[in-house]
Amino acid sequence: MPYSARCQAAGTEKLLALRRNALAFYKLPEEATQLFREQSAALLFANYGNQQVKQLRDAGADIGYVVPRNGVLAWLDCWAVSRGVRNKALAEAWIDYTLEPAVSHALSARQGLANTLEATGAAHASGRVIWLQPVEDDTWRNRLWQRILSGERESRLLQ
Repeated sequence: MPYSARCQAAGTEKLLALRRNALAFYKLPEEATQLFREQSAALLFANYGNQQVKQLRDAGADIGYVVPRNGVLAWLDCWAVSRGVRNKALAEAWIDYTLEPAVSHALSARQGLANTLEATGAAHASGRVIWLQPVEDDTWRNRLWQRILSGERESRLLQ
């Protein structure tokens, strides 16, 4: 079996194990907060990091935040000005505004997100950060995930 097929098979087995042990899956941090509170969850895999921690604590949850030994996924949100922009000065003024200390602080205070002007003291600062890369085949990956969630048998998933 080629290496990529072995990796897909191994990954599929792990996803099936997760599906069997998971109460639910969520797409938004708000959904996670609702599930955590309504289902009295003991463990939540929080893929929104500090933003999710803040939201859960604001909702009254007494929680801790732990980064696994094998690392934590991360992404970087960026502003960009496209080549065909009609009002470049306005776009640049918006970016400058978002970098003002008051706006940067509000992003952290209201949303729990890091900003470019203040140190976060985040728990994962000394941990291993794995930067997300573009998905190799988004259509295939989404189709596989839907089949996993639907309960399809392992023997048929990679066919």
